[in-house]
Amino acid sequence: MINRELVLNKQVQLVFKEMVEELSLISSGTLFMHIRDNNVGKFGLSHTLLEGNEVEKVANHADGLTREQQTQFLHMAIGTLHYRKWTHGEIAFDFSVINEKLVMSARFVSNYNMSNIWNGQRSVNG
Repeated sequence: MINRELVLNKQVQLVFKEMVEELSLISSGTLFMHIRDNNVGKFGLSHTLLEGNEVEKVANHADGLTREQQTQFLHMAIGTLHYRKWTHGEIAFDFSVINEKLVMSARFVSNYNMSNIWNGQRSVNG
């Protein structure tokens, strides 16, 4: 694991630590982080209710994620970071508790700046 991933891992741990109370209130949603120069800037939660038959399964988890589920969520999130190959972008972790099981998916969005390309700077994101 390269250094930038280690630093980002620690930042993700801090995000989860900051979100403990809010995560304990919801059982589904999206935890998002905006990344710039491999540093977390803005972060937060978007609460999502599942539709259709899944609502009944989720309704039993109105108390939110347990400490154990939050720890599991953190480990799952950190485990996905090595798939990220950019320095600027967004990470969104969609999560839900269905039938007593935590499920999560990760979405990575890279951001590029056209002005850097026009000004002759490097053409990587940023």
